[in-house]
Amino acid sequence: MDEEASRPAPQHRVDRSSARVARGGARYRGGVGDAEHPLYGDVNWLLNRVWLGFGQRKGAALEAVGVNIKEQFVLVALMSSPMPQLELSALVKIDKSVITATIDALETKGLVVRVPDPRDRRSDARRSPRRGARSVGGRPPR
Repeated sequence: MDEEASRPAPQHRVDRSSARVARGGARYRGGVGDAEHPLYGDVNWLLNRVWLGFGQRKGAALEAVGVNIKEQFVLVALMSSPMPQLELSALVKIDKSVITATIDALETKGLVVRVPDPRDRRSDARRSPRRGARSVGGRPPR
């Protein structure tokens, strides 16, 4: 039998009071990209790191065109068709209390317009004008 395979795996413990990971009693002080990091080989942790990096880059790219991630979700949803605010809120999974502020911000930027809903005179439908669709890289609605 291989000597390395017969050795027990190192014991890992988490010191919750200081949130530091220890290996064999010594505190780990390297960077997250270090091959000695206790979670370096964990696929879930690595995928999470990629996801976080993607989110940061996406946020920076959207900021460059003047929108945030929530506003981008709303604009992409409105590219398919105009819809009432409650329907939009459910579709993009943004709370009703937050969707109003998001739509107001997009309207102020000229990226969303409110139009009367022909099916219900009490509400307005939201739609993305050509400028809003172009800002998220989509095709403008016809």
